[in-house]
Amino acid sequence: MKKIVILLSASSIILFSCGGENWPMAYFKIINQSSQDIKIRIPSYHYYLKDTIFYLPQNQQIEQIFEKSGETSAPFGYSDTAFVIFNNKDTILYTLDDTSPHNILKRENYKERIEGKNKRRCCTIYHCSYTFTETDYQNVVNGKKK
Repeated sequence: MKKIVILLSASSIILFSCGGENWPMAYFKIINQSSQDIKIRIPSYHYYLKDTIFYLPQNQQIEQIFEKSGETSAPFGYSDTAFVIFNNKDTILYTLDDTSPHNILKRENYKERIEGKNKRRCCTIYHCSYTFTETDYQNVVNGKKK
């Protein structure tokens, strides 16, 4: 029994020690400040390779965490297509090729804050946020991707 306890203790120390490495984490937060309910449909989402729908009621937010990705991670796990649906009827399609400054798939369209190394996790943490506003909804209704 003592050997098992010692083995488990040693294993946890190895697993949770940082060893001087910096394993970045990225948090992606999407905020709905519009007066519309939003669905974000991602075909072949992340590693799961299945369609995923994120529900984002008005004045709510969702957050995704990607460990060991950090600087190179992208929203929705590098998916190349996103459908943003307002009130189950008005839809806009974003692709990786789309250069719109509101493209939810492009990390450069997120506000980013970098938190230095976290002593507990031994990593740099990236906080990336994207906010939908009433203007985004109006652009969809008027057929614009501005």
